[in-house]
Amino acid sequence: MFIGPKSVAALTVAASLLSSTAAFAPKSSVSSSAASTKVGAATLSDAFGGISNPFAPKQKMSSPPPQAPQNDDNNEDPRKGAMAIDIDGIAFSGLNGKALSLNPEDFPQAKDIRAVIPEDCFNVETEKSLGYLSVSVLGTALCTAIGVNMLSVFNPDSLWTLPVWTAYSAVTGTVAMGLWVLAHECGHGAFSKNKQLQDAVGYIIHSIMLVPYYSWQRSHAVHHQYTNHMELGETHVPESVAADDDGSLAGRTALVNALGKEDGLKAWGVIQGFLHLIVGWPAYLLIGATGGPARGMTNHYYANPLTTPDQPKKELFPGNWKEKVYKSDIGIAAVLGIVAAWTACNGVGQMMALYGGPLIVVNAWLVAYTWLQHTDVDVPHFGEDDHNFVKGALHTIDRPYDKLDPWGAIDFLHHQMEPPMLRTILTVRYRITSELLQRTQSRKCWHLIFLVTSNIISLSHLFLQRNFQLISRTYRAQAATDAIKEKFPELYLYDPTPIPEALWRVCKGCTAVEKRGDRWVWKNDGLEEQLEI
Repeated sequence: MFIGPKSVAALTVAASLLSSTAAFAPKSSVSSSAASTKVGAATLSDAFGGISNPFAPKQKMSSPPPQAPQNDDNNEDPRKGAMAIDIDGIAFSGLNGKALSLNPEDFPQAKDIRAVIPEDCFNVETEKSLGYLSVSVLGTALCTAIGVNMLSVFNPDSLWTLPVWTAYSAVTGTVAMGLWVLAHECGHGAFSKNKQLQDAVGYIIHSIMLVPYYSWQRSHAVHHQYTNHMELGETHVPESVAADDDGSLAGRTALVNALGKEDGLKAWGVIQGFLHLIVGWPAYLLIGATGGPARGMTNHYYANPLTTPDQPKKELFPGNWKEKVYKSDIGIAAVLGIVAAWTACNGVGQMMALYGGPLIVVNAWLVAYTWLQHTDVDVPHFGEDDHNFVKGALHTIDRPYDKLDPWGAIDFLHHQMEPPMLRTILTVRYRITSELLQRTQSRKCWHLIFLVTSNIISLSHLFLQRNFQLISRTYRAQAATDAIKEKFPELYLYDPTPIPEALWRVCKGCTAVEKRGDRWVWKNDGLEEQLEI
């Protein structure tokens, strides 16, 4: 992963191109470009999937004029016959282009997916949830106690102890990620039948991690409803370009030209990894980084859009959600006050060693998991005319999270990270429930239901929890996944690529997309072989 000494100045040039062309220049209309005849293989996925610069402004995209596929009879890839689109210039992941072979008529309706899931998969067991919570609380508390005792030996204000505290942050943040996993379940309404207990747990954990609970609950539901949607997607929305010298792609091209394909892609991967894993999550909460252009620039701590949305009726926090945003802010303000007092009394070094560093690691885990679940070099996105809920949801990728380490320790600490397909199941449940409510609720509730249908997924998880039990990863996740795999094997996406290799590949290969047929695909002309692992 070391960058050769060909041109240190090239990094500066590329960074300048990245900020000047991607962060400030409007996106160009996209046209299909001439493609390379080499087809490689590659992998990777979501949390801030898809966009190279988390600070790039949200802008409208325009569809390109159709262009005939280009073929080279002397170097024809045998996989082309099974693909729904021209695959020249598209790198392949461990999926081997499976997502690109799917046609609109291949996808079932939401009710068909729901019908194959065993009913007992929707049972929620509070006792089991509290058991998982105790594991994460005790583990995080133990790490914190060790860290407090380390203060007398390793002064966190000294640069010499930085490696020690970095290692401590990596361990403690990895353990504390289990708390975030459970807070996520609370947001989905899958932690407990007791709504007050569920909200209390979710609110406290989210606030400690500086994430507004109800704001995230709403935006996360929108994320599931518009998975891989180029305009209404809440996260992981790629930048669209017409050529290699457009937008963020210009930065990658500059590095490749200056350092060569191998080292240039490594340098780009480092930049991408830093922007997504370190900067990405705070940028998303503050300015809606990587969100689609339809809602304008958003802020999870402020209910109204920061810029005028392209589609005002699709704003992120409509109706009663505005009040919930500010209820969430109370918890954030309390935690920030405690952190500020702690810093004033004991210094920035101690605060970062025991709290700030581990929090950065938790955020990185969160982004890595989400990124990997929805983004890959051969997994497409869709425009408004071609996207639907089921199509987007079934472009979620399952991966070998249980093999993150040889002993399965991380999988245990993260409570057996469920196959991402279950996020699809949850959203299917919401969609069917919303349709049922529209037919059965009284006039008194009709205004709320109107808000739900007009915003598709703005119905609160809390309201749904009063009427329906939701599936959770901690209960019968595998049984539900197996049922879907058995019924729809051609739609199930699983990439066996080891997680670190997959993450590194997506950092290098998922930069910008171009339009081909009815979908948007990652543009990697001439770099396919370098993206193969």
